[in-house]
Amino acid sequence: MEKIKPIICIREINENIRRVRLGEPLTKSLRILNTSCKFKEEWDNQFNMTNPEFKKEKREYMKKYRQKPESKEYMKKYQQRPEVRKRKREYYQIPDVKRKNNEYEQRPEVKKRRKKYYQKPEVKKRLKDYSRNFMRKKLNIPKSRWRI
Repeated sequence: MEKIKPIICIREINENIRRVRLGEPLTKSLRILNTSCKFKEEWDNQFNMTNPEFKKEKREYMKKYRQKPESKEYMKKYQQRPEVRKRKREYYQIPDVKRKNNEYEQRPEVKKRRKKYYQKPEVKKRLKDYSRNFMRKKLNIPKSRWRI
């Protein structure tokens, strides 16, 4: 006895693709939808990273996600983990990575951007405060006696 493949029209395929994007439940199970070649083709087309529209949507979604306070807090904690810091330090010691990073830092537009950033009054103040505190701690002078 042969299995009969269900016939799925293009309207239903598009509806289910839309539902996937919105995070809504599908009209039919994914197993049944995958039996249709049209659905597989449309799925690959819509959710392929080479598709410029999908790339743009994904970039926007990730940008919104990274702006959430809980996401920022998690990433800050994650970056402070010893194993992550060690891995990052090792990565930037690789000769190719070091070379590329140095080449990037030597670009005129990067130098210009950095110079513009360090000219901001709030950045100047923060750096000045940091260097004062660093020297105070280095010389082991109590804060009450520090006069600069």
